[in-house]
Amino acid sequence: MARNKAVLAEEFLTPAQVAGRLQVSRQTLSYWRSRNTGPLSIQVGSSVRYPKDEFEAWLAMRTERSARGERVSA
Repeated sequence: MARNKAVLAEEFLTPAQVAGRLQVSRQTLSYWRSRNTGPLSIQVGSSVRYPKDEFEAWLAMRTERSARGERVSA
């Protein structure tokens, strides 16, 4: 069981971690999930998690578009 938690910690981010990285509230992330916008999230049991690689790709795409002056939304 401890190994499973270690794998989850390495491969997935919590809503609090994602909110901190994006400087938004956890409520904003919840709103984005309800609208199917924002970074990809999955349900793990009763918890929401964000695949780390998907989050990094989502963030990189928005950073690149923002640097080119394009409008970026969640």
